[in-house]
Amino acid sequence: MPAESVKTRINALPPEQSREDLRLLIQAQYDALTAVIASISTALLALTAKLDADVGVTDVNYASTINPSPTLAATIATKITN
Repeated sequence: MPAESVKTRINALPPEQSREDLRLLIQAQYDALTAVIASISTALLALTAKLDADVGVTDVNYASTINPSPTLAATIATKITN
């Protein structure tokens, strides 16, 4: 099943005020989700850098194998808004 855009689903709702309220709610949830993803990505980058720099850790390629894509948040935004 192809993904529906949020805009399409909201426009199918009845009264104008309900659509705007729902749009604001969804936008707030989207903004919160994007912030959480950015926070987790930042923490993961710091963790993998620390592991790679630690002389007691024998593997030194954590960053190259675990770090999220630099475009992760943009990719998610594209999937949600389109």
